[in-house]
Amino acid sequence: MALNHKIVEKENKPTIANRIALSPKRIENIFRDVSAKIVSEEFFDVLVFHLKHMLKKNVFEVFLKNPNLFYRSLEKLLGKKGAEVYLSGVIRCLAVEKGKYESIRVDKIIKELKRGRKGSTLEFLIEILL
Repeated sequence: MALNHKIVEKENKPTIANRIALSPKRIENIFRDVSAKIVSEEFFDVLVFHLKHMLKKNVFEVFLKNPNLFYRSLEKLLGKKGAEVYLSGVIRCLAVEKGKYESIRVDKIIKELKRGRKGSTLEFLIEILL
């Protein structure tokens, strides 16, 4: 019984995302704002509609918990090049807005998303948003 208690305790520990308030809603708002600047808000709405239909979950919760699934779904919808171009635009726009364009390696971030490196994805978000 004690073993099960420890497992539950471990599951309830705050994640990096929780500690810095990277909620799915906050990530959605960031993507919405940036998408409106680089493409259009309507594009973002259509994109999220189709991703939500594919994933059957909150798109940005998937982004935080399973970056690889998020990327693969985006790639299915937009194609390989389309997914890379869209994410590159989002990342570059955020980097410019935060004055961190010189320190951000877009290709590395996209590679980490493809690999599903949750920690690396969160590190990027922390770096770019704080």
